[in-house]
Amino acid sequence: MANFHFGPGGFELEEDEDDYDGFVLDNDYGQAFKPTQSDPVKTNPSSAAPRGGFGQPSKKQTPQEPERKFRYASDLKNEAETLPLNVGDFQMAIVRGHGHVVQQYLSNGFGVDEVLKSGWTGLMYAASNANLEITSLLLDKGADPNSHKDMYTVLMAACGAGGYSEADVLAVVNLLLDRGAEASAFDRYHTTPLMYAAREGRPLVIERLVQAGADVNRQDRRGLTGLTWAVTKGHKAAARALMQLKADPLKKHGDGQTVIDLAELNDDLEMLEILEGKKRDSTLVSAPTIPAARPKPVSSRSSNSLYVDVEQYRNFLFIAGHIPYVTTLSPAQPAHAGRQVRSYPVHS
Repeated sequence: MANFHFGPGGFELEEDEDDYDGFVLDNDYGQAFKPTQSDPVKTNPSSAAPRGGFGQPSKKQTPQEPERKFRYASDLKNEAETLPLNVGDFQMAIVRGHGHVVQQYLSNGFGVDEVLKSGWTGLMYAASNANLEITSLLLDKGADPNSHKDMYTVLMAACGAGGYSEADVLAVVNLLLDRGAEASAFDRYHTTPLMYAAREGRPLVIERLVQAGADVNRQDRRGLTGLTWAVTKGHKAAARALMQLKADPLKKHGDGQTVIDLAELNDDLEMLEILEGKKRDSTLVSAPTIPAARPKPVSSRSSNSLYVDVEQYRNFLFIAGHIPYVTTLSPAQPAHAGRQVRSYPVHS
């Protein structure tokens, strides 16, 4: 057991080797905890071993970059020589416009008319992206210019390609027609390449299709024509080209309407002038607001006959189709201001 020596503050014993204040521990106990030659704090100051806060701090490790789990677009180009050929990569090479990758796939035996996962062929994707280089490459390798999915053909995909300039689309259309694409083909809804071109507002493509034999007045299953699509979408240049190619603006749709009816419904004065081939008034007369139901009659004091106000009666006759509509008063003017009121009998 350790021996304790107590004494007043500042008092020292002769046998004490160290200076302590208050009380001291026995020498044997103190010697046991003195640093030795093997203590890393004394012999190895650069040691990274932690010792209750003593010693040098450990070096901070640089975090490793997490493994990338996605692919860059350039991966397709870099990995084309090592990855096995499959329809997914072949499709993406066409969509991204990597002609050299497409060429390598074909050279390695990939079928030029291989049906991809969507049911389209590679040529359909190239045409729908208005890519003349890849379209030409596939055709040179023997691709079918009339390949289709559910009767939707390569030429339709080219004519209906959205977001591309007409010049790019026209170049692809010219190439397809020169290689034997059918201009008069129609899909299961009886929509033709010309209708797709009119929907996108491409007058030059429309003229080229007509030159190749497309029927400008052909109707789909709902009775719509190429001119219908141009008028509905507001493509005036396409509508003008169709009218010059003898499109019929009086051809009725399945619901009995014509393209002139559609233009009037949209209050499109310029389109009406294109369709009718003549100048119209600067303003279109909108249909007047007419009561939906027959006005309620009021009783006359002089007899049992039923009478209505003259303006209401005129509206009634207009609804029945007996007289043309004529506005005699402004909305702010009272119905009977400045003139004598007359009543007309209405026989029930």
